[in-house]
Amino acid sequence: EYIPTGWILTGTALANVLSRGDVRDDGYLAALGSWTHVSGDLYGKASGTWKSFFKDGQAREGSAAATAEGRWLAGLGVQAIMGAGTQVVTGVPARVREISLGEDNGLPGYPARYLSGKGQFLTTSEIRWALPLEALTVAPALAIVGGAGRVSDRPSPFGDGPWREGIGFGIRLGMTRAPSALVNHLTVSRPLGPDGKLGWLVSFGAKQSL
Repeated sequence: EYIPTGWILTGTALANVLSRGDVRDDGYLAALGSWTHVSGDLYGKASGTWKSFFKDGQAREGSAAATAEGRWLAGLGVQAIMGAGTQVVTGVPARVREISLGEDNGLPGYPARYLSGKGQFLTTSEIRWALPLEALTVAPALAIVGGAGRVSDRPSPFGDGPWREGIGFGIRLGMTRAPSALVNHLTVSRPLGPDGKLGWLVSFGAKQSL
């Protein structure tokens, strides 16, 4: 698998002159930076984004996010993946907007958009064992997952609400000859602690894999 390394920096600037007869925002700015490093059996990537609309020179309805992810190839088809990420709403929202947290974006055992707020923090971990077989360019792997996160009612990058934890297991289906590192995830998970009453959750989706 080819993984480009080093820095990637991008920026976007847009001006909105007229929108259906009504000038709603003066413009839009966005910036993204990412850094990837490979050293032997260790892979690491960190990235950050910021974007916002502007009106009368004032930032509004924007967001900022940062993520870090690492992978260790332990041998015999086993790899350990760990990650952490934060996201906040910035500026003066033109409408009510919140960030959601659930199984769909990394918190095992919790339904999609189960938690919401103006800021969130999430940590994830996964042990993956690639099975020694391949069928029609599809390579399966078994996985054990865990995660913990929390949200905040204000734009706090580390959240200030109670921690929510979950664990699970599942199957990963990767394409060995695909141009992108897209992996299909089939996961069975449940929350820990008092939220365990929610029971088991089965989910399926495609995610970018490091």
